[in-house]
Amino acid sequence: MARGWNPGPIAGRCSAVIIARFLRLACIVFFAFMSMVAHAADVQKRTEATGEVKIAILDLRPINVARQRSDGLSDLLNGKLYESRAFRMIESTRIKAILKELGIIKAECDNVDCAVKFGKILGVQKIIIGSMRRDKDYLIEVQVVDVAESRIDGTYSSRAAGEAQFDAAAQEIVDKILGRYEERSTANVAWTIGVHAAYLNPLGDFSLIASSGYGGIVDFSYENMLIENVRGMLSTGYLYFKGSRSNVQSLQMIPAFASVGYIIPFYKGTSGDGIVKRVYCMPAVGAGYLYIMMSYDTRIAGGSDYTYNYGTQGFFNPGIFVSYEIGVEISGSVAVTITPSYTWFFERNYVGQYFGGSIGVRFLF
Repeated sequence: MARGWNPGPIAGRCSAVIIARFLRLACIVFFAFMSMVAHAADVQKRTEATGEVKIAILDLRPINVARQRSDGLSDLLNGKLYESRAFRMIESTRIKAILKELGIIKAECDNVDCAVKFGKILGVQKIIIGSMRRDKDYLIEVQVVDVAESRIDGTYSSRAAGEAQFDAAAQEIVDKILGRYEERSTANVAWTIGVHAAYLNPLGDFSLIASSGYGGIVDFSYENMLIENVRGMLSTGYLYFKGSRSNVQSLQMIPAFASVGYIIPFYKGTSGDGIVKRVYCMPAVGAGYLYIMMSYDTRIAGGSDYTYNYGTQGFFNPGIFVSYEIGVEISGSVAVTITPSYTWFFERNYVGQYFGGSIGVRFLF
């Protein structure tokens, strides 16, 4: 056997120092997480007190259309967004009153700078501008502008053959806007299940008894867990290492870890975009236990004709890991993931280590 690796019950193998360090780390992780929970509760209270994002709709600019029709469609959009309860709407009558006080008769915009100017006047975070054009049919196009960032969040359009279809066209645009802002919002908690195939490479002292391994990992997670973009996870699986010494036949592991990760989005599409809805990375840290089944022969080999008598013994090791998941969400329901990770588990006076790389699929609910 390699030096330092003597299987047995955890009570006889892990020194008091190793256990104390592990418990100390677990406590730090626990209290850090509880602090985040408390902060999240405070943020949620403030959000409830201040309401949702404040938004206003300026009158659509008529092109080959009677103004009363474009104004009527503007009112339709305003009413449907108000009914959605997704935003704090500035009523059209209030907008007209504010503009009248400033001596502005009509507020119509076709660019970001103009929209930002009116957004600041009205005191909103988002402002919707657009136009209504008539060729063979009616084309309604709107843009949602972020006032603080001076940028367009999204452009949405719909067509109507005649006045009878105005209501449906307005609803289509509102549905697209809601799809952009409600998708993966803090209020929308998402359950996910990840299935991963892993390749593993032992390091340090662990490499003296184990060679490269493979396995499968399944995790169950809860996204936007009290805090936006935070994901809590429970994971398990099956890992197999072939022995690297003659008297070690194999090591099989069943991990049981709890972890917390923070999602950093690189790209987020809208409902009108292509198949890729989001690209993100997620650093994570976790702690738990590994149940290890080791098949080995404790006797010393006597020569080339020595016959090994392998026996299997199971034991537990505490462990911690860090990982970095890179995910590409497809159609809002499935994500393809690549995840490098590094795991430590604790022996008496020794620390086992292995590096892992996995590729998998995450199902979003």
